[in-house]
Amino acid sequence: MKSLFEKIELLAEHLILLDKTFKVKANYSSPIDYKIYTENERILKKIASHEKLKTANLKTKDGDKAEITAFSFSDEVYSENDRQMKLADIIEYVLFSRGVYYLFQSDKFKQDRVATFLEINLRIVNLLMIYESLTVDKKLRDAFLNNLKEIIPGEKGLHEMLAWEHAVGLSTGNPKYRKDAPNNYFDTLLPKTAGGLWHEILVYCFILKYNIGYIFPLLLTQKPISLVHKLSPPDLIILHNKTYRYYGIEIGNLKERQSGGFMAPSGIPIIPIDTTNARISDRCPSCSKWIGICPKVINDFSKSDISKPGTKLTNEIRCLTECEHYTLDEKLNGVCKYMKFKYKNAKWKFPFANGHHHHYHCCLTNNPLVKYKIKNIKTSNDLNRLNELIRKKELTDDELSEKLGLQSKLKSKYSFIKTHSIYYSELSMLFKMSRDDSHSEPNNEEGDVENENE
Repeated sequence: MKSLFEKIELLAEHLILLDKTFKVKANYSSPIDYKIYTENERILKKIASHEKLKTANLKTKDGDKAEITAFSFSDEVYSENDRQMKLADIIEYVLFSRGVYYLFQSDKFKQDRVATFLEINLRIVNLLMIYESLTVDKKLRDAFLNNLKEIIPGEKGLHEMLAWEHAVGLSTGNPKYRKDAPNNYFDTLLPKTAGGLWHEILVYCFILKYNIGYIFPLLLTQKPISLVHKLSPPDLIILHNKTYRYYGIEIGNLKERQSGGFMAPSGIPIIPIDTTNARISDRCPSCSKWIGICPKVINDFSKSDISKPGTKLTNEIRCLTECEHYTLDEKLNGVCKYMKFKYKNAKWKFPFANGHHHHYHCCLTNNPLVKYKIKNIKTSNDLNRLNELIRKKELTDDELSEKLGLQSKLKSKYSFIKTHSIYYSELSMLFKMSRDDSHSEPNNEEGDVENENE
């Protein structure tokens, strides 16, 4: 991230130095130009920074009495109020405003750069997920807060956060949630927490990857205005590449009123994206951290060719029977930190065999015997052979047939260790319409076979 945001810092420094140059009278050849600049700069500073016409109610935590705080025009760029939105805006500016130009050369679209562009986005999503480890990692959180003291030393919430010893910023359904935690303030410290930002990034990537249509990102333009009115548009508008109809894409839950306020005057239908139940962002119940996007998903999603006949949307990947990035022993030993364990079986006496998605490595830490339980499944010899074939660089026709047969046979036997690709079911119909064929049904198998493995 630093390499990207140092460029933002350079942009700001460039403009600051431009302003600094024009503030020095000795630099001018014409005193009239100096007078014009200083007069406009003085008035701009007064009305943009000193006049605080806007107010906001700030709370550190639920139950606090709201503090009415005044803000200026310049505070809309950086201040405690809605800071999470401002931080997210910068990231989306880098990706979807300036970053898109990476895909062009002399105004010609370079499709061969899309894979790198997609990977950059997915890697950033993984970093955003790791940032949210601050919710449960007190040591890491304090290090971040002490760094922030340099730029926001006077914020009341900062000192309350440093004094807080427990988890913070978790959803109300999490057992570690505390109502008296400084959750409101924590929300201002990261760019759109709990997936608010990364789902916007991933939905954009999904539409681009699967060539559903032309994307008009409105993520940075959420308040189109006229002199007397405003609209609240969806996050994206796409022009479908087959029907040439416009569709709005609203990312997140409980936004029906906002969507209706845009659909009525514009006539553009809006597709809501349910992010709460999207499997690409599971929070591990064992450690309360997000489970990131694995190397196989990043590679396959970024680089696979969707023009091939029979291309399907990919949702779930069964790690033990599909992943070629690790040996079987490496997988079972939890070398990959992205694998999920989800199983519910009365014969498996593990607290994490409860039907929720856990980090597999957390399960191993909790009880290493789970590895031997998996190894003792009757089809283990077939699984070993399949992983030999998966890892092999080139296969004969017979080996390929054997591999596919074993994958079909073992898929349900080892469904409990998995990961998920970037997939949004609400957009699958638009993909099918763009393909205009019968090969677009998703590879979307979430069912686990209970009580089959003893």
